[in-house]
Amino acid sequence: MPSGDTHELINIVALPVALTIIQPYGFIPFIAGYLFSTYYLSPDLDLPQSKATQRWGRLRFIWKPYQSFIPHRNFISHFPIISSILRLIYVIIPILLVTYLTLIIIDEVFQTELLKFVMEGVADYELEMILKKNLTDFVLGVIVADTIHIVFDFSITFLKKTRTKINKKLKFIKI
Repeated sequence: MPSGDTHELINIVALPVALTIIQPYGFIPFIAGYLFSTYYLSPDLDLPQSKATQRWGRLRFIWKPYQSFIPHRNFISHFPIISSILRLIYVIIPILLVTYLTLIIIDEVFQTELLKFVMEGVADYELEMILKKNLTDFVLGVIVADTIHIVFDFSITFLKKTRTKINKKLKFIKI
């Protein structure tokens, strides 16, 4: 299995290739999602000592439940598309809850209608379309970066196992 540094290097080298092949509508959201996944939302968040986990700094505690319930290289953590979306949901739900509660508190304390204003803004058709396109490209970037990570994880493991089997067979051959 490649190290965290190797995964990051592979992902950075593969980024221009991915951009050329996929040609997303929004390059910036795609690149942002790709880099966020490479450095912060890696499939290796199931390991407490991974570089991605350590990068969360004081917030790495949010990954403890994830690490407790999901073994390394499990279907949930290392399966293209599904694992990417699950990790995004895992991060987004607390952010949305904190944002929602903060807006409610601000409304109550300052007698504003900030929550209503925000909800109306999100419901605005043009804003909604822009958000959907950008969000789609961001998520696509996350998925592509994760897929590259996962493919290299499993291909390196496969090659190592194959090499070990070949070496064992060749040991017994006398030349």
